[in-house]
Amino acid sequence: MDLQFWLYVIIVVITLLARAGKKKARPAEAAPKPPRPEFNPAPMTFEDLLREIQESKKPKEEPVPIREPNPYEVEDNLPEEAREPLEQTTFTEASTYDVYEQAKRDAFNRVSLEESMKLEDTEVRYGKFREYERTEEPKAALSGILADFKNPEGFKRAFIMSELLKRKF
Repeated sequence: MDLQFWLYVIIVVITLLARAGKKKARPAEAAPKPPRPEFNPAPMTFEDLLREIQESKKPKEEPVPIREPNPYEVEDNLPEEAREPLEQTTFTEASTYDVYEQAKRDAFNRVSLEESMKLEDTEVRYGKFREYERTEEPKAALSGILADFKNPEGFKRAFIMSELLKRKF
């Protein structure tokens, strides 16, 4: 166990020395380059500077996009007569509750659906959904595919079709 401890200590010391050596080598290798000044043939005059400042203060005139009218868009700027309701309602909260209570009372006097339904009105026909049943065509197609597998030319065609229909991913 003592040997193992000293082995770890030696590895840590070697790692620290290697890192310290790399840090000293980096500054000598990569010296920062001074930034290149941009080439400017003539210095800017006071008038040029003033003109540039004034142009930046002016609001830029942006072209107004031409909007096509949308027939589904609702206009908010309607004239006064269009803002009036289309019909006059005279409902109040009390009258609405009265109508509801009256309908509840009348519901007990009406005939229920079970009482009003007659067996003669029910259409009972057998074979109504016969046209949706499967036919024997898939078996015929299957036998054709099996016949193709029995001869070499049919197998080649089947292999080519499988390659064409195979998913890429």
